[in-house]
Amino acid sequence: MKRGAWAAALRFEEREKEISGLVEGATPNQMHILGAALALEALKRPMRAHLYTTSDYLKDGATSWLSGWRSRGWTTREGKPVSNKEAWQRLERQIERNQLTWHVEKTDDAFDEMNEVKTTAREILGVPVKTKRAKKKG
Repeated sequence: MKRGAWAAALRFEEREKEISGLVEGATPNQMHILGAALALEALKRPMRAHLYTTSDYLKDGATSWLSGWRSRGWTTREGKPVSNKEAWQRLERQIERNQLTWHVEKTDDAFDEMNEVKTTAREILGVPVKTKRAKKKG
């Protein structure tokens, strides 16, 4: 059975916190959605927040597709059931609660927190963590 891991870094003013978890039988897309929902649930109160992800699926679903799915009774334009409906509904509650700005970062050099949470998720799964080798000068 597949396992999925998620991790998130929360930062507010000078405080930082990392949260993570493991889910049996989960797909990568489910982990992106669930990780975002759980990160937002960890906020102590509704607020303006920036959410950074490596997943276009997560950003597009949250910012473009979600309202259409809801208005069509959680079906796609083709009339098929929305994949990961429960996870999307959980995330939707947090989107409604907070004012979010979404960012997709595709490079490994995005910033330290992105690399740290990616490493945490891989460690939870027992996946070897890739380390960058320093380039030799000269």
